[in-house]
Amino acid sequence: MKSIHLSFVLSLVVFSLSAKADPKLAKILAKVETQILQAKTLSTEFVIETTPAEMKKKSQKGSFRSKANKYILILPDHEIYYDGKDQYSYLKDRKEVQISSTKDGDFPFLPQKMAGLYKGGQYEYILESQTADHWIFDFKPVDKKAEFFKVKLKILKKNHQMKEVQIFEKNGDRHLLTFQNMVFNTPLEDQLFSLNTSKLQGVRVEDLR
Repeated sequence: MKSIHLSFVLSLVVFSLSAKADPKLAKILAKVETQILQAKTLSTEFVIETTPAEMKKKSQKGSFRSKANKYILILPDHEIYYDGKDQYSYLKDRKEVQISSTKDGDFPFLPQKMAGLYKGGQYEYILESQTADHWIFDFKPVDKKAEFFKVKLKILKKNHQMKEVQIFEKNGDRHLLTFQNMVFNTPLEDQLFSLNTSKLQGVRVEDLR
């Protein structure tokens, strides 16, 4: 997924609540947000598919754990550790760790962010479709200069959990993140969210703080 560092998706820090949006839709999204924000911890497995324009689709399985403002993301070729202050990005194929200071970390599909993105003012959204099992929300940026033109969010009706996030870039690239069952309030030790670089052999550490 382009080394997870999809800078354009960081603009997804807020989805918008359109002035014409149905309050019932906001209520659905608010339930998703409340469930995540009130949880002491969150754990989930996921599959992420990236389809570059006119190229073959790439699929990876990963895991995500979070506690308060800390999280860890594990992919086959990339790991991100965020301890609430510093982020450690371990690029396995390059045998390199990049350390940077950041307020929120650099995982574009952070569930806590996505759950509250509807409250901004930069996107319009509609309920595109629904079945007996789920809703699909369609978000479009108000800013026509945005690097993507649409985001789709699938939410399960039975538990108000996010199931899928789809990103549609203007250059033709597509990204699909599918969450497995989210597990809340499982005890997680703080040390899980820090990377001990001294234990990595033959890995270059670049401190950008």
